[in-house]
Amino acid sequence: MKQRFSSLDVKVVAHELQESLVSLRLANIYDLSSKILLFKFSKPDNKKQLLIDTGFRCHLTDFARTTATAPSVFVARLRKVLKTRRLTKVSQIGTDRVLEFQFSDGQYRLFLEFFASGNLILTDADLKILAIARNVSEADGQEPQRIGLQYSLENRQNYPSIPPLTKERVKNALATAVSKAAAQNPSALKKGKAKVGAELRKSLAGAITEVPPCWSTTLCKPIALISPSRWRISSLVRRSWMS
Repeated sequence: MKQRFSSLDVKVVAHELQESLVSLRLANIYDLSSKILLFKFSKPDNKKQLLIDTGFRCHLTDFARTTATAPSVFVARLRKVLKTRRLTKVSQIGTDRVLEFQFSDGQYRLFLEFFASGNLILTDADLKILAIARNVSEADGQEPQRIGLQYSLENRQNYPSIPPLTKERVKNALATAVSKAAAQNPSALKKGKAKVGAELRKSLAGAITEVPPCWSTTLCKPIALISPSRWRISSLVRRSWMS
């Protein structure tokens, strides 16, 4: 059973929810557990339920579920700001595992993060944080997150636009992989084809982030067949699908 959303999952879910929920009003929000929320949307003759398992999944549901008798502090804040507001847009942020729900034409924005421990963050139109499920401390590549601070989109993967997939990007990724492997352990180039293929797949997955890692694996299959003794960027480019 799938445990977490990939970037591709987020893209698919964003499209589904954009088609299903946009133009509906948020009727109410409920706690199902400490990390699972239920959003109820409606308009005449059209009712939808959205289940959000913080950091793990987000999907429509038709099942009736037992809700908490009283809302948590976080849900109470969400209700105060969002209840009765119309959902106007659902989208993915770049190619990251982040969903954005815009209410009242962007007057309020709710971000669902599906990486690390996950988070739900409500901001105003200027990205000032109004409510947050979990405070986050500053770390390498991670801005601090708490009420009153600005939510940053600049750290999100491929935001605001996705770079084109070119031969140069792939060549640079492969060159970086070769240089890194040689610097860390020159003998690694002689450890066999499996080791070579794994290193190349890892490097491509890290450099070409707009596609799932499994696609990078497919791209690397012809490269992994090259003898480790000939693992050089010139021969890779000449012998791979890029030539």
